[in-house]
Amino acid sequence: MNKETIAEVIALLNTANYDTDTLNHKRDELVNTLKKQLSIYNVSKSFALGENVKVDRCIHGHEFELGQVVTIVEYEPSQTTSWLCSDGRNQWWLSEDEGNVL
Repeated sequence: MNKETIAEVIALLNTANYDTDTLNHKRDELVNTLKKQLSIYNVSKSFALGENVKVDRCIHGHEFELGQVVTIVEYEPSQTTSWLCSDGRNQWWLSEDEGNVL
């Protein structure tokens, strides 16, 4: 992501009559680039409210199926960072070691 692309996104946000499709495309481009940069620097798995997570381990007793895709609906800072996730029917707490953001 270069400074010009970031400036374009900011300019679109500041324009009263922005094109929604263009704005959404630029936003997605910015988010994808930032996620790639985070993974390069091994900062985090980028868990955040609203993100979809593929469950790949069960360390703390959740009852999701391995491989299942769930949505993060709540955050609980604690000694082990926990994220409340939902599959639309059930909710269980996951740690960042139990899944990967899609």
